[in-house]
Amino acid sequence: MGLPEPQDPTPVVLNVGITGHRAGALTAPMLRKLRPIVNGVFRRLREATLSLQQSEDALCSVTEPRLLLHTGMASGSDQIAASSARTSGYLVRAVLPFEPDEYRKDFAAGKELRGFEKALASADEVHALPGDRSDLNAAYVEVGQSVVGKADVLIAIWDGEQARGPGGTAHVVQMALEETEETSAETVVERGSRADGHSLKELRVETETGMFVLAVQRGSRWIYRPRAGFQLREGDRLISVGPEEGEEELQALCGVPAPADV
Repeated sequence: MGLPEPQDPTPVVLNVGITGHRAGALTAPMLRKLRPIVNGVFRRLREATLSLQQSEDALCSVTEPRLLLHTGMASGSDQIAASSARTSGYLVRAVLPFEPDEYRKDFAAGKELRGFEKALASADEVHALPGDRSDLNAAYVEVGQSVVGKADVLIAIWDGEQARGPGGTAHVVQMALEETEETSAETVVERGSRADGHSLKELRVETETGMFVLAVQRGSRWIYRPRAGFQLREGDRLISVGPEEGEEELQALCGVPAPADV
């Protein structure tokens, strides 16, 4: 039997999803810091996609990679991501819970509604789901499911807090994690633990546990994507993702073993 004919190289396609807090939860100082960070994320994803195309030229065609953002177009995070994505050459696919005329009722008259109209007009594709006003939660959950189902990478603009309701940011993050073999974890650094007073690099957190630290809450302050040299302290709350067994290993680093019975 002869070998199958090699297939022609295909274009690289990257689907990115966005979930995040609405405008009311994002203060002006947050927005000033957030926009350049989001711009950088989309830019780095684009660079990584181009790098993949060049390194796997036997499998990937020379056609420009197809980069798509899937967004619910709510005020705040969704629209910030749409603007950043367009700047980096992504196509924007709006996924709405209802037909546009019905969805407009979600936005306050004035600046908020104008922002939605502008974002929607700039979208390359608009997909309206058959949501029903009588069950808002189900309609918003369906948007989250659609975004997660399409995404190769999900970006979450999230404060790390527990879900406040179905279809919210934390719920969508959880849905995404359920689609993977990873879990999310919250771990508090205890006084006298191996982690107390040591950096992520010294602890070799990723190597030893497989967990990736997304953010650290220190008092009222959040440190996002902490660097390897970031030193942990008693009371720090770590938000991380990784394999289930890694959660226990990270807890062992951050906790103090119970005294043995005498």
